[in-house]
Amino acid sequence: MVELIDVINIGLFAAALRMATPIALASLGGIFSERAGITNIGLEGMMLMGAFSGVAISFFTGDPWLGVIAAVLVGALLGLLHAVLVVRFVGNQIVSGVGINILAMGFTAFMSQVFWGSRGASESVQGLREVSIPLLRDIPLIGPVIGTHTPFVYLMLIITILSHVLLFRTPFGLRIRAVGEHPAAADSAGVNVFRTKYLCVVLSGMLAGLGGAFLSLGHLNLFAWGMTGGRGFIAMAAMIFGKWMPFGAFWASLLFGFSDALQMRLQSLGLMPPQIILAIPYVLTIAVLAGAVGRANPPSDYKPYVKERPRRARPRLVRLPRRLLSSVKRLRSTTHMAPALAPPTIASLRRQLASISSSPASPSLLSHPPPTTPLPSPGKANPRTPALQAQFPRAESATTNHHHKRT
Repeated sequence: MVELIDVINIGLFAAALRMATPIALASLGGIFSERAGITNIGLEGMMLMGAFSGVAISFFTGDPWLGVIAAVLVGALLGLLHAVLVVRFVGNQIVSGVGINILAMGFTAFMSQVFWGSRGASESVQGLREVSIPLLRDIPLIGPVIGTHTPFVYLMLIITILSHVLLFRTPFGLRIRAVGEHPAAADSAGVNVFRTKYLCVVLSGMLAGLGGAFLSLGHLNLFAWGMTGGRGFIAMAAMIFGKWMPFGAFWASLLFGFSDALQMRLQSLGLMPPQIILAIPYVLTIAVLAGAVGRANPPSDYKPYVKERPRRARPRLVRLPRRLLSSVKRLRSTTHMAPALAPPTIASLRRQLASISSSPASPSLLSHPPPTTPLPSPGKANPRTPALQAQFPRAESATTNHHHKRT
């Protein structure tokens, strides 16, 4: 007879922490991506590609740490691909993420056939060994749970703390949240919106690739086709359940990790049919999403940001009023404008100087003859013709008044 202590004990909680590691890493990556305003549905495919690349590099080099680095780099490349499709070409975020998942499923199956001659699983490789922390393992109750694990578990704990500090205690985290909440305001404040989105999506892919490397190098030490088992989508559920907060996503990942460890423990004990046991994590995911989505407020509207280009100001044509145009036309038709005299040249000046030297009593320095019409004397009538007086009455009266004043 199986007792309750055989199911729930210290080993179950240690396994829950271990199984929560890939979910927590992928959910942290999803937080960075969605805080910047981009949904990353491709977490599942990035985890799968990270698991495959880690095993492949470890198989050919014999160094599991090189496999971990390769998994992170492959995740970064897939994140960059997703960012280019979504940010640069303003593609649909859901379609891009689903395309990455399909690409990962087909690519890993094909390359497994190429490398190991089987699409189902690879050969066993050298994985990362467990690390035991002396002071931590001696603590009662806590030591057996967190005292002995692979380096992935401790990396996950450190990254969780650093993610919280980065997002909520640094200026860069403020820029990330501003880009996700209001990209136009962040752009007007001098923040490079597109560069921030690229960095966050690439960081999301790196964390997802690290979570996939845990599955192949820290848990099984081999690659199996579809070994992620929907953990990328469970990570998104943990992210939503944790309200897009690093610590909230960590506790949600522990909940899903506990359900995963529980189904493995029940399956080993044979208490229930395996089909029902394997469905426990997914049923819990649906239940959590059904109760949390309605109360969760996403950090962004996830709409693509298109920067508005400044419009060139067109020169305005000055339109004169109709009355002014008509008066100008009338003035041109009635007024006779005398042509302007040409400016004097050097030759003309020389001729004038020669004429001055020959006739010193010349009354003018110009080549034009002096006016022969004498000015009217005061008190006398203007000698101009009546036609000119009728054409320029104001000038005539002004000249007469001037002479009267002079007298």
